[in-house]
Order: sequence, then structure tokens, then C-alpha cells
Amino acid sequence: DVAGSVAELLDAVIGAGGSDDTKRANGVRNVVDGMAKKYAPVNVVACHTDHVASFDGVQGTDWVHQHFEIDISVGGTIGYELYLGNTGTFKRNGDGGDINWGW
Repeated sequence: DVAGSVAELLDAVIGAGGSDDTKRANGVRNVVDGMAKKYAPVNVVACHTDHVASFDGVQGTDWVHQHFEIDISVGGTIGYELYLGNTGTFKRNGDGGDINWGW
């Protein structure tokens, strides 16, 4: 279950504390690395900023999309979109940096 795996990966990061940017960067990296390890050899990308994802095949069968939130001190949470798939394209339209996306 992708949602359960994401929750487990985020718990360790949030519990470690640090600045909001540190939580975001570590959260994205933990989720992407953890999902890539668990579901290898699929491609994994997580993104907060505006983007266009176009994976090949049928959602839920050939590729997966899951929303997740990272808790922060100021403002509650920051939302991210997580994608796992074999082939397709992904275009990030917004800011880069490891607090906004990872692959």
C-alpha cells in the first residue's frame, strides 16, 4: 500500500525535527528514496510546485499517483504529489530545489 509506506517514511523525518525547510527536504528525499527502494525498478518523483505528469498506461495499474502532506511549524502542512511509474514524462513548471521536488 503506497499511502501506508509514505506515512511510515514521513514519521521518522517529522520526529527528527529541524527547520521547516529541513523537514521538507528530508521528507521529500525519504519518500522518494524509500519508495524507489521498495518498488524498484519503477521511477519515483514527488513534487510540490506546478507540474505536468504524463505516465504511460493506466493509472492504478501501470502507474500510481498519491498525495501526501509534510507537517511544518508555520502554516500547518505542505502538500506534495507522488508518482510511481515505469515510463512517461514529468515536467516541473515551478521552483526547483529539494524542498519542492525530488526524483
